[in-house]
Amino acid sequence: MHGRTRTAAKPDPARVAAENRKCAQFAGLAGAMLRKHRAGARDGETLALNDSLLVVNPDVATWWNWRRLYIASGAGGGHPLEAELALTAAALRKNPKSYPTWAHRRWAVERLALAGGGSGAAVLAGELELCASALKLDERNFHCWGYRRWAAGAPGSAATPESELAFSREKIAANFSNYSAWHLRAALLSSPSRGGGAPSPWAEEAALVRDAIFTEPDDQAAWWYQRFVLSKATAATLAAEAEQVGELLQLEPECRLAAAMLADMLARLADVVGADKRDDVNKARRWLHRRLVRLDGLHAGFHAVRWAGVA
Repeated sequence: MHGRTRTAAKPDPARVAAENRKCAQFAGLAGAMLRKHRAGARDGETLALNDSLLVVNPDVATWWNWRRLYIASGAGGGHPLEAELALTAAALRKNPKSYPTWAHRRWAVERLALAGGGSGAAVLAGELELCASALKLDERNFHCWGYRRWAAGAPGSAATPESELAFSREKIAANFSNYSAWHLRAALLSSPSRGGGAPSPWAEEAALVRDAIFTEPDDQAAWWYQRFVLSKATAATLAAEAEQVGELLQLEPECRLAAAMLADMLARLADVVGADKRDDVNKARRWLHRRLVRLDGLHAGFHAVRWAGVA
């Protein structure tokens, strides 16, 4: 780069030798684990060997599957499920996005909460705290978000839709680009458990997402959520938000996302406005079509087809 040749770094022989020894040791442990499993060993030594493998590589789903078999068979004289929480916590520090680790933790927590009687709520509360801590390190870890959603909705959990909405709002305030937090709001507000008598939240949600798009107009996350919100909102709310997006487009004339959203809004409004206003709406759509072709030349063909009826 910049006229300078790149030279390959010379490997450190001592470091290479140390890595080779680690790999050989790990391969030996994996081989021993396989031999024990094939022999039908279901003792504490087998479980300990499984431990040592999973803290190094928690992404091997087979080892977690074997572990559940060992525990179910009574390996180690009745292995405490609390130990599984410590093991999975260590594995998640190794890889916070490990699918089989989150699945195993859920398996353990489900059994702890069911067997714990009155302590089930405390177990689930601890899981929510774990998720909150993990999301401070990586606020868009969708594995953790999915697990939190399960823990919050599990029988015995003290979490409520209101508390989870407040949590998602806190995360959105910290980062408007948090797709998982927006998704949680969509899932909670669309849930049938809210009841038919609950007040419509969509006007309030439209105001929330409006703050996001005016602050970060080039961030797609808020625009996707606004599309969802407006699919639920009344025609009056849709018209009000279309006016707001039009104002944003005046402030940010090069914002492709605002132009695309306004075009979609006007397409919906064209079906509900009176005949006296339909020509004005379609005129604005034609103008937006030309603007989108200029702003988003890479997808000019798409826009030509999508707005063929008004071009």
